[in-house]
Amino acid sequence: MRYTLKSRFQGTIAGALLGLELAKDSKPEFIRQAYIESTFSCKSLIAQGKFDSNSFCAINQADTALNQEVLLNTLFSALPVILFFHEDLSKLRYNLLEVSRAHSDNLIVRDSVLAIGYTIAQSLNEKLSQSSVFSEIIRFIGETPTNTPQQLETVNSLLNQQVSLEQAFTELHKVNTLSNVVAIAFYTFFKSLEDFYLSVSLNLNGKILSFNNHGYYLSSVMTGALSGAYNSALGIPISWQMKNLSHLSAKTAVPEFLQMLKLTDELLAIWSGVCEFDNQNAKKSKGKDLCNYLPLLEQSSHLSVYAAPRIIRLR
Repeated sequence: MRYTLKSRFQGTIAGALLGLELAKDSKPEFIRQAYIESTFSCKSLIAQGKFDSNSFCAINQADTALNQEVLLNTLFSALPVILFFHEDLSKLRYNLLEVSRAHSDNLIVRDSVLAIGYTIAQSLNEKLSQSSVFSEIIRFIGETPTNTPQQLETVNSLLNQQVSLEQAFTELHKVNTLSNVVAIAFYTFFKSLEDFYLSVSLNLNGKILSFNNHGYYLSSVMTGALSGAYNSALGIPISWQMKNLSHLSAKTAVPEFLQMLKLTDELLAIWSGVCEFDNQNAKKSKGKDLCNYLPLLEQSSHLSVYAAPRIIRLR
């Protein structure tokens, strides 16, 4: 295994959050809502050990309107679900459809979440192949009236032709829909597949502003999640991780970023079948918490246990 599953889980969530916070056109309310959506989704899966669509419907009202916020909230709500069901693609697809319906009836939101979800799952399963992934995603989405499949085919063609960044943006925005956001995210991810910093930085490049009318923070979030899953938390620059430690939770006075990574660890434990945690880390100093949740500073004595779902059981 190239990276531990723990590091890939953390990389997915941290990558998406960092992509949002680093984008100049993201707003504080977007960031707050992203934490709310991902935290609720994680806690629901941890508490029940399964996906419960009724819980999601209880806090989200379906909306046929399509805007950046709807897609953003749906994506952050879906990320923990993607992590939890990554090894079973049929369950993953079914549950992602439920998450999408809970937020919006819009088909572009649905197709976007399915495309991102499938790609992250393949990274976690270490089965991601650039040569075949686009056709696989299109099959995973299924029949749809949106132009998402066509945009993904265009991305694949542009990558094969090795065109410039500006030329790619020009081509992808000939048809101006929110599907462009997904297309740009996939292009920048695969353009620098092995480099998280460069992939996300391509989205932060000022040139994109002249093409994208939908707010380029969305493509930055998607690229961050995709590259974080592929390159793991180890690929995320420490300087970028530190940016997230200044925002404290109003309830606990602990950085929300650390709280989210702790929830991600608990989600992995529940997925693995571990039913009891060693909570001693919660009693440690803030400085040691920082070591535990910044991957490149992990203590050498830190032990992790991994197993297939429901193999490790409470005795």
